[in-house]
Amino acid sequence: MNKFYGAMLVCMLAGCNGAPRTDAKANNSQADSEPQVSVSDGDLQGRTLQSGVTAFLGVPYAASTGGENRWRPPQPVSAWQGVRNATHFGPDCLQLPPPPMKAPWGPEFLTDNDMSEDCLSLNIWTPSTRSDNKVPVLVWIHGGAFIGGAGGIDIYHGDKLAEQGIIIVTINYRLGVFGFAGHPELATESDYEGQYGLLDQVAALKWVQQNIQAFGGDPDNVTVAGQSAGADSVHALMAYPEAEKLFAKAIAQSGSGMGITHPDRAKAESLGVALQQVLHADNVAAMRALPGKELLENVLNIPVPMALMQFRPVRDGNFSKQRSNKKIPLLTGFTGNENSYFLPEWHVETEDDLRDVIKANMVDDTVTDVLVKLYLQEADTPQNAALQFLRDRALMSLLNWAEQYHDAANILAYQFDYAPPGPPEGFGSFHSSEIPYVFGQLDAGDRQYSTADKALSELLMNRWLAFIKSVKGKVTAADGLPALASGQLLVVGKEGNASAEPVLSEEKIQLFEEALAAGGTLGMFSAEGFH
Repeated sequence: MNKFYGAMLVCMLAGCNGAPRTDAKANNSQADSEPQVSVSDGDLQGRTLQSGVTAFLGVPYAASTGGENRWRPPQPVSAWQGVRNATHFGPDCLQLPPPPMKAPWGPEFLTDNDMSEDCLSLNIWTPSTRSDNKVPVLVWIHGGAFIGGAGGIDIYHGDKLAEQGIIIVTINYRLGVFGFAGHPELATESDYEGQYGLLDQVAALKWVQQNIQAFGGDPDNVTVAGQSAGADSVHALMAYPEAEKLFAKAIAQSGSGMGITHPDRAKAESLGVALQQVLHADNVAAMRALPGKELLENVLNIPVPMALMQFRPVRDGNFSKQRSNKKIPLLTGFTGNENSYFLPEWHVETEDDLRDVIKANMVDDTVTDVLVKLYLQEADTPQNAALQFLRDRALMSLLNWAEQYHDAANILAYQFDYAPPGPPEGFGSFHSSEIPYVFGQLDAGDRQYSTADKALSELLMNRWLAFIKSVKGKVTAADGLPALASGQLLVVGKEGNASAEPVLSEEKIQLFEEALAAGGTLGMFSAEGFH
């Protein structure tokens, strides 16, 4: 399992650091015009792209998080004089690079930008034409297992979506030990230990509310969206009372009910104390005085299994999911092969291997035997049977989550089963594979996308745009997106077709319920994996 976790810590949720990234789309698309906008902290100069879309990049929404600001709520930006250049992405938040590995995520999914603790910036793409200041807004929170990623990754560029009449905002937020550390001393300073990265996201949303009208945006029609760690962040924001008026709708890609565990304050504090001991620091003040790189590298020396992955948001108190706002319209779903990168580590080659995977999650022997037979009938190999079981386990988790914490009438759901072209081949509709299609960024990497891929991208963009542009507070089955309350979801099939289909069969739902009653678990990843 060490290899599995080693991969998870850097590339789970896609958006890891460690591959070349170019800003060519921004740098080479500049037109003669140089748009300027006045925001609360000063004037900005962006650039106009060849498409007519305007881009304002690297705009600070909070002050540097280094030194005395480390492990504190985000602080206000100091106003600047003159016109600030906003034509390049700002530094990424501090993170470790991944080791070499075979994975489905090419350079377009990754980032190798400069890194700094002065990283709380956002990027804005606005449409070329607008009739008034009522343009719908999408705020994107990147994935990366809460330890990697950035808002400037190529597949997150917002120009293609902006061409369709919305404003795109992508953000950076503090990661890992910088965003989610706990410590007894930090508990005496504020009630937000282990939640600093979430507070960054709140600060970015507040900046959008205060300034987006200057870009033509409608602060009353903001959709907050994210994938994987970003999706988990979206749910945290849905449960935070102070964020309630900062957005009208939400999108959680891979997705709702993921099953990611979060440390409580006691666990977060014990981890922070262990870090202090590794650093030979007298107190938090001494830890704040250390260079960020030294602190980050020493996380690997904490004598706790997979210590880097342990710095995740504390989801209690301020961000308790028991308070999730059930009235917020939500678009959510999963890819068909969420686990295709991780499953080879489990060597699922035989029927017994498949039984081991199912038993680890479902516990009940009788249910396990029935599920083994059922999934072997549906799939051509034990490995594909395991992938389908884990996909359905995630879908059952979605149904279970909706019943406990949301309102299925306010949820639109999808399943992305389409396999993008390689290289490398064999990963199917892997974790995060729908993002380039949704953002229209099929030219961001080296994959040989076809005319069919481009048609599928247009199909997905149109469905997401229908939700983003929809009237605040009103959920409809827009352009074929069925409400979860109907028992259906939009399935984007292997041939690029899209149709409404049942979330799960009644037989599978009953089996999962029996397993749950016996102590089984739900979520996106295997019980051997990320629980």
